[in-house]
Amino acid sequence: MGAEIFLPVNDTQNLNLVYEKPDGHLNWGIELKGSDVEEDITTPIVVMLHDAPCNNRQSHDALFGNLARMLSERGLPSVSFDFRGCGDSDGQQHDLTFKTMQEDLHCVMSWLAKEEGFKKVIFVACGLGVAPLLTFLNLKDSGFKTLALTLFWPALDPYSTSVFKAYLEHGATKDKDGNDLPYFEYGHHRIGLSLFNQLRQLDPIATLKHNKAPILIQQGTADDTVPLHQIDTVREMAGCEYLDIQLFEGGTNGLEAANLRPHVLRGAQEFILKFS
Repeated sequence: MGAEIFLPVNDTQNLNLVYEKPDGHLNWGIELKGSDVEEDITTPIVVMLHDAPCNNRQSHDALFGNLARMLSERGLPSVSFDFRGCGDSDGQQHDLTFKTMQEDLHCVMSWLAKEEGFKKVIFVACGLGVAPLLTFLNLKDSGFKTLALTLFWPALDPYSTSVFKAYLEHGATKDKDGNDLPYFEYGHHRIGLSLFNQLRQLDPIATLKHNKAPILIQQGTADDTVPLHQIDTVREMAGCEYLDIQLFEGGTNGLEAANLRPHVLRGAQEFILKFS
């Protein structure tokens, strides 16, 4: 289990992070300088972004935790965190917006650069966690070199996912007087309308045109939460030279089946190590 950290986002709210550090590793944030050449041997940090709005970093049968331990055994550090309004971070679920997700990711990346000295990153993202990630990749002055992207069932077309289809069908939840509340109740979750409205302005798939980092996509063929049709669009739109799509027959959203999970984790680990 990695170290649990509470990282301030503002004066009143903190993010809950788990920072997994391999034992005995010496090269985090270090540049070795020779007499004639400067060799950058810094270890990359693996940053994991969970699905939203109905999940957290511990969701999907501890997918992130298991992957983090496997990577740590091979010398790679990682960070996973809960977006505000999710899991153990501060905030209410219905206050989660795309804007707050962006702010949270920027906060984590700034801390990793300034306090831990990282300059290279490999991203892992699930579902809607892909949206703030792709926006971050478009920044010209992020201070990070992105080595690779591992995307689990990426919600590149947010409005085709089951939760957004439900919202489009039912609209905002009503109070006892029939007035719209500022959220939509989905099961036992309360999803803020601001999230839906902000996502209307996004086109994550188009953003992939500008990404050159290698991409791995893993998804189950029986996923009824994130539709498979978007993968064909990714094949056409992705600007990277290396695109690996791994589909798991009969796998549902989360790829939690006992007969599939070892293959999911091994595939992700091998891809990340290859480009680290």
